[in-house]
Amino acid sequence: MKVFTLLSNIFAFFLCLSSAFQARRSSSQESQLGRDRLLYSSRDDDVSPRSLDNEETLMNVHVTITDGEKETATAKLAKYLQSFPFAAVLPVQPLQYLPTENGVEVKFLRKKTNEKGSVDGGMVFMIKEDRDGYDIVCKRNSEGQTVSKMFSEKLVIMSLLKHITEEDGATLAGAPPANVFVESIFHKWL
Repeated sequence: MKVFTLLSNIFAFFLCLSSAFQARRSSSQESQLGRDRLLYSSRDDDVSPRSLDNEETLMNVHVTITDGEKETATAKLAKYLQSFPFAAVLPVQPLQYLPTENGVEVKFLRKKTNEKGSVDGGMVFMIKEDRDGYDIVCKRNSEGQTVSKMFSEKLVIMSLLKHITEEDGATLAGAPPANVFVESIFHKWL
């Protein structure tokens, strides 16, 4: 009986040592994780919103609004951009789609790792007022991008341009407003 008590006390002692070692190890892993967050600035938590002024313009479409209220037409144009099926153009690429005040932001996603966040760049479509009409501008968002997404960007832009300029494009994304006419088109792949 004394041997059994002695063995159970020894076992309890080693169990306490083991749990103390585990607690110390987990706290050192948490501090290492904190240091990793400082080292890897591309994590989603650490990325701050930034301006797109320095980003490359991928597309600029100048449109004019003929008759009717301009505010209604621009709201319809923004709604058209927000309802465009970007996921149908790139069915394999995971996307995050965020409507904005005057357009839409499309983010390319990837599996999150310790070194990289889940965002792998993207595109921002916006409507800007011009002196004699409006510009539909698409800018690259290279935030978190490690490999160029040029082919994905090209497919999205070419599909959007096809649907804006051709009559048969109205079936997929709905028709652009009737009183909006495309005056000029610029895109990177002209």
